[in-house]
Amino acid sequence: MRWRPTVTIAVVSIFTLLAVVGSRSQQPNTHSDVPDSQPPTTAGNLEVLTDTKGFDFGPYLSNVVATIRKNWYSFIPEEARPPQLKSGVTTIQFAILRDGKIAGIRITHPAGSTPLDRAAWGGITASHPFAPLPEGFKRDYLPLRMSFSYNPAKNADPSFSSPSSAESNESPPVPY
Repeated sequence: MRWRPTVTIAVVSIFTLLAVVGSRSQQPNTHSDVPDSQPPTTAGNLEVLTDTKGFDFGPYLSNVVATIRKNWYSFIPEEARPPQLKSGVTTIQFAILRDGKIAGIRITHPAGSTPLDRAAWGGITASHPFAPLPEGFKRDYLPLRMSFSYNPAKNADPSFSSPSSAESNESPPVPY
């Protein structure tokens, strides 16, 4: 069976993209508050961009990743499916607020293909809202970075992810 996006998904994705792009210019420029001596916490292709002060986000982030992946798969464009198999990596930063809402979403490393970037974006926005942040975590938001890989080369390094915060001039998302 051939995968075909529905008009509803396309329309919702376009309006979501337009709404967020319009708010991009209002985002503050901040820096990651992960100390240089502490490696960032990761869960698959998801990286936590703040000092968690030892809080175990394992179960919470596993649910976040599973939800995003499930939604992302439904947005993967035809050009990334056989026979075309377009490849690329999109990296997106965003924050989950205490109540589970998403804020400060932005693409920090585009795949070089708008449809691939839109699919990654849609995977996150369609997952909104997430479960509230765990009670034991005392911050108001959790800044994250997630990479979406499309058809990586067979000889590619399997540990590849997006550029780390040390390699990137991008700051973590901060809700406003």
